[in-house]
Amino acid sequence: MDFDLSAEQKLLIDSVTAFGERHFFEGAYADEEPDGYPHRFLKLLASQGLTGICLPESHGGQGGSLFDAVLAIEAMAQVSPRAADMIQATNFGAIQQIAAYGSDSMRAKFLPAILAGDKIVSVGMSEPNAGSATTEIATTATRTHNGVRIRGGKTFNTNGAHADVWVVWVRFGPGTRNIGCVLMERGTPGLEVNATSKFMSGEPYAILSFDDCLIPEENVLLDRDGFKKLFTVFNIERLGNAARSLAHGEKALSMSIEYLKSRRQFGEPLANFQGLRWKIADMKVRLESAKMLLYRAAVDADKNDGIPNPAYCSLAKLACNEAGFFAANEALQLFGGYGYAAEGPIQYIFRRTRGWMIAGGTVEIQRNQIAAHLLGKPERKEDRS
Repeated sequence: MDFDLSAEQKLLIDSVTAFGERHFFEGAYADEEPDGYPHRFLKLLASQGLTGICLPESHGGQGGSLFDAVLAIEAMAQVSPRAADMIQATNFGAIQQIAAYGSDSMRAKFLPAILAGDKIVSVGMSEPNAGSATTEIATTATRTHNGVRIRGGKTFNTNGAHADVWVVWVRFGPGTRNIGCVLMERGTPGLEVNATSKFMSGEPYAILSFDDCLIPEENVLLDRDGFKKLFTVFNIERLGNAARSLAHGEKALSMSIEYLKSRRQFGEPLANFQGLRWKIADMKVRLESAKMLLYRAAVDADKNDGIPNPAYCSLAKLACNEAGFFAANEALQLFGGYGYAAEGPIQYIFRRTRGWMIAGGTVEIQRNQIAAHLLGKPERKEDRS
């Protein structure tokens, strides 16, 4: 296996890094901007061709690979976490679901505005009683003579506070075969968007309530056997999560190296102390190992028409989540009071990496998926009777 990046991939990383430093570096490690969503970021990213990197040109995308998008997210996340989130949102997640399963008219209606940075799309998936157990979603979709009525609610809706449209996972009937999704547009009668809550990272999330929301039939994205299809795309989103976890860990490592070289205690640089040197070595080993798993998952998906291997995705997400958080946690210790200070970047990286161990499928869920791939699903008591 060739572990060297191509000249084009190296150029992509360099150009994304330079673009990020030029436009997004100031205030990059501060919490959510007080004036709300920085829409100007989206327009800049679109102008640079960083939206729809891995979407087909026929859908308005750049026609690049999934690996290209992962590299772009990783590069940008080391400069501006918020800008990297936007690359994620305009390449993975909800936009992938619309591109993969939407009708021609649905793609024509929604994708151009999202890719141009004019509209924001989000996923309505988690519910108060259906987090990791997505099979237990209770939001219902009922067909009527004049459309489809949606009842229920969603929580922990990333980007939902500012979204213009949501891909909402719904239940058309009992069982997983009747789980699908619809597109819900802001302003739909009966839709309430509560955007007063925030994650520990400072990022706002929305709580969505659907009180007999009537949507047109053409806004139904999937109405049957959607669960398996949706998770194929959701595994792609997990790679974006992993890329940002990895990148923040890499940033924590590079900052730690510079700090140990420049900070002096007891008359010599901290870089001379063996116990601290070992921390740097441990951070590097975990991050490099995680990176190989992430890159393998992305490259393998590209070789299979963009369809990711679920086991590879779980391995990558678990490894990157834990390596990123480990590096952030060690960096905080190395920086001491400066790392713990609220105004410093290390504490922000720490909070960010901690959140990704929950979002997109917890690290425990990833372990379950990996074990199921190796051992099969656990035998239930009722299966033995």
